[in-house]
Amino acid sequence: MEKNNPVISLIVPVKKVETRPPMLLDCVSSIFENAYSRDNVELLIGIDVDDEVTTEYVKECISDYQDCNITLYFRPPALNFIQNFYEVGYGKSKGDLIWCIGEDVEILTKHYDKKIKSRLEIEKGKECPYIVVGGEGINGLPDGRNQYCNFPLVSKNFVHKGTFFPTKINSWGVDAYFDLVFKWFEKINYGQTVDMKGEIELRHRSHHLGDFEKDELCDKQEERYKAGSPLAIMEEVNTTIEHFYLQSVVHKNNVV
Repeated sequence: MEKNNPVISLIVPVKKVETRPPMLLDCVSSIFENAYSRDNVELLIGIDVDDEVTTEYVKECISDYQDCNITLYFRPPALNFIQNFYEVGYGKSKGDLIWCIGEDVEILTKHYDKKIKSRLEIEKGKECPYIVVGGEGINGLPDGRNQYCNFPLVSKNFVHKGTFFPTKINSWGVDAYFDLVFKWFEKINYGQTVDMKGEIELRHRSHHLGDFEKDELCDKQEERYKAGSPLAIMEEVNTTIEHFYLQSVVHKNNVV
């Protein structure tokens, strides 16, 4: 029997598991054990094509969920998660909502998929491209930095309109990009942000919160961020704003 298309596509890149604490099993379990209906969600896991240790680890983590919507895809080794994993995962996704998270994230809310689906039914007929959620380590660091949602859901309809994968940002910073873009959208009344921080809770394990020591992967991502991501974030925000502005002008003037 063919399954219905999922509502939510979760994209999770997994790299160099031998250098980090084992976290993927908790992530996978939280996705499927807390779902109201497993048919509502699909999980796409991206792996470096030459990383046999990680591949075997991933297969072990998903072994109890063979009846679920899970896809493994393999990419050449690269640090740019946006182009190498998230963009490719999006191309393989079937859900209406795209949720890019990490293996270090757990979904804590029971029946989160039903809650999200019900909320979108309430908002039916409105342009709702962006859903923010809450939880430990999700909406900023203890020192007051990064006060925005680190793992928002974005509608596939919005992605189709020509944004979501800001390829100039080659490290951390996509969450900041989203925050700035959607604040601008709210100012021009393009769609609305759906705030589910009090309804959907995640846990993000991070070296920032003292959950584990920084590893080589974290060091490299931080180096790449400091080398250019802050400027790249603003460049990508401006590009997205220009893109949507031009689209609105074309639509207004009925230009094909």
